[in-house]
Amino acid sequence: MAIKMFAEILKYEYVIVYDSANGNKLHKTSCSYITKKNYELKVIINQEKNGYYRPLEHLEELNDTSVRPCKVCKPNHG
Repeated sequence: MAIKMFAEILKYEYVIVYDSANGNKLHKTSCSYITKKNYELKVIINQEKNGYYRPLEHLEELNDTSVRPCKVCKPNHG
């Protein structure tokens, strides 16, 4: 079931990875950090103890000032 949820996230253009250890990051779903393995570790194995994934269709939906853009995929309003 969790893999199905990951596939649903990939249908969106962006995803926020909420992470209490490393900070909250906005990524393009095409980013090299957005992998099934990373999703399984954070969401399934660690049972969302340190964070979770939240998909976004549009950057305008982002209203959380704690979220920073990924330095690898560099999502922006472009």
